[in-house]
Amino acid sequence: MTERDVVRALAAVYMDIASLKKNKTLIEEWKNLNSLKPTRPMIWAKEFPWNEMNNSGELTLVCNDAICRSIEDYFRKTIYLFDHVHADYVATPKFYVPIIYTNTRQGLVEDFDKITTDEENPIISRSYHGQIKNEADLDKIKMPTITVDRDKTIENFERVKELIGDIIPCELAGEFTCWYAPWDYLVQFWNPTDLLIDIIDKPDLVHGAIRKFTDSWLKSLDLMDENNLLSFGEGNYGVGSGGLGFTDELPGENYDPKHVHPKNQWGSSTSQIFSDISPRQHYEFALQYEIEWLSRFGLTYYGCCEPLHDKIDIVRKIPNLRKISMSAWANVEKMVDRVHGDYVLSFKPNPALLAGDSFNCEQAKEYISDMLDKVGDHPLEIIFKDISTLRNDPERLFEFIDITKELIEERYE
Repeated sequence: MTERDVVRALAAVYMDIASLKKNKTLIEEWKNLNSLKPTRPMIWAKEFPWNEMNNSGELTLVCNDAICRSIEDYFRKTIYLFDHVHADYVATPKFYVPIIYTNTRQGLVEDFDKITTDEENPIISRSYHGQIKNEADLDKIKMPTITVDRDKTIENFERVKELIGDIIPCELAGEFTCWYAPWDYLVQFWNPTDLLIDIIDKPDLVHGAIRKFTDSWLKSLDLMDENNLLSFGEGNYGVGSGGLGFTDELPGENYDPKHVHPKNQWGSSTSQIFSDISPRQHYEFALQYEIEWLSRFGLTYYGCCEPLHDKIDIVRKIPNLRKISMSAWANVEKMVDRVHGDYVLSFKPNPALLAGDSFNCEQAKEYISDMLDKVGDHPLEIIFKDISTLRNDPERLFEFIDITKELIEERYE
């Protein structure tokens, strides 16, 4: 079998999945959730240790050509998820070919010590060396430039169409959704302990850094808009740290499919390093700047791993907010009480439940059942993510999701 035969066979399998009627049902359910209409909680899963999940050999790549290998990798992983992970994945009959471009971003280069126990796992621990210590160091934060390689983009697109275009429609695409996590980036260049101390001792330095960083990212967004690097898609992509973005509320009025703007998209942001600082400080040193980014988008998502149950009052200041992360460290009862059904709660089960010497089904069932009892009829999505290890036992993830699905069916269907 040639490499062309390999990718064509995989494309055909994917198209069989995309033709299933359940995709239309799932899209409507995601739309209902994202519009705060009554529906069951939705389940999604992402961020896996793929190196631990190939026990059956289904993920083994055989292609050597770069484009064929990329297509093969996408289809093998996607088909694997539909076959084994019974989350609310949607298959749409399209294959997107990315526009090729470079973004110089902020000009900062990571400097860190790496700690790993598995060289094949891309998920590693890092100890960053601080590079921002005084006002002069702020000059290290640069304004971005963007360069689009139109010729290479078209070359790749034509090649992909030749390979699989008669099996699955192929489209060029830029970025479907835009994520801004300023402090997730800045702590890679600013010792986290020093940063939290500097908020008290050097507030002007902290404001100077986040001001310059925000200006740089807003410039990047402007350049992406100017270079037509944004795409609408259909919502079949994760929004922020949450689930799928299907909605009838986007792309909005006066939409030009030939030139997508931020207002036609979902935007998202987070400041995970600020998990335990006060709401006032969170707003002063993070959220007021993030709102400048989020205000550009038609719908928005906020948060990731940081618990937000004591910060709902400031989070409500975000324009067009629709989803709020409810991490494993959030107080579920407080979140439900303070959100009042105004936003989708995006719950993240603790991935530590999957990382022990064995998987405890009863513990997982009690954990999810307790959360569902507390949430009740509040709009909810359950996102399995940040999974660093499955101890080479992917079945425990499949089982955890099946347990969750069964509990939802008992309560909501």
